[in-house]
Amino acid sequence: VQDADDTEGTGVWTVQEAALNHVPAPTIAAAHLFRIASANRPDRLEFDRLVKLEKPRLAEELENKTEEFIESLRAAVYVGFLACFAQGCQLIGVVSKRQQWHIKMSEMIRIWRR
Repeated sequence: VQDADDTEGTGVWTVQEAALNHVPAPTIAAAHLFRIASANRPDRLEFDRLVKLEKPRLAEELENKTEEFIESLRAAVYVGFLACFAQGCQLIGVVSKRQQWHIKMSEMIRIWRR
């Protein structure tokens, strides 16, 4: 969903800062782009109406495998969060060094963990 003021906020800023500072943050960028795509419900519904696929192959493969699918999804989300966390730490570390902010990464991580 869009933010209340029709912006994407933190995702936009993080992707911009990563690009400006030449810090790779592909998981953060992908998360931001998926957020934009998910906000466009009318286009998704129109696509679904036009395509009118029969039962998707993936749905057939996952039939009667609900528990396994949920566990795989949970693991994927966890890894995605972990990757975003690591990429965000890398960005903060690089910018801190360039801007001489003297951020103690161990202290920042200790605070974030709480």
